[in-house]
Amino acid sequence: MDKRPAELTPITISSAQAFDLPGSFLRRYFRNKNDADFSSQIALSQRRYAPMGSTLQLVTSLYQAYNDHRSDEVAKLYATACRHRDIAAGAEHDSPAQIAAGITWLFEALPDVHWACDTILVDGNRAAITYELTGHLHGRFGSYQPTGQSLRLAGVLIVEVSNDAITSSTDYWDGGALHRQLSAAAN
Repeated sequence: MDKRPAELTPITISSAQAFDLPGSFLRRYFRNKNDADFSSQIALSQRRYAPMGSTLQLVTSLYQAYNDHRSDEVAKLYATACRHRDIAAGAEHDSPAQIAAGITWLFEALPDVHWACDTILVDGNRAAITYELTGHLHGRFGSYQPTGQSLRLAGVLIVEVSNDAITSSTDYWDGGALHRQLSAAAN
């Protein structure tokens, strides 16, 4: 184990492994990947133990706001001068208001959308989060007509934090998988 100070030690949070965090404070929350609501458990444990404004706190608060469908709370987590890039969609937003508008559109198209975090890797002011997004299409989504199609996408979000706010996020997910699922279900 690296002997750097705790605030610089990379943190790995995974449902499939034990944790090497000071005091092992998360160990009791993550027993296996089949826990009832892994994302909520991350947020619960983080609120109790992660330092306010820490990268881990901001990331878990972001996913809690996503799962609560609170675009206003998502916007509050971003710095005034920020950038969000959605690689598969080719979209870029450079303000909290634009980010909130984009996520509101997703909540309307997929009213039951849910993110399950598989792994969160934190190194100082940066984090990488692997997630699975699930939901059903009940609203217009680009060229796809809503017929209740099921959607299950794996993705990775890279986040950078400064002064207790998210300054940059880049979302990588498989646009081909989205097309195959929404097109196949519609035919």
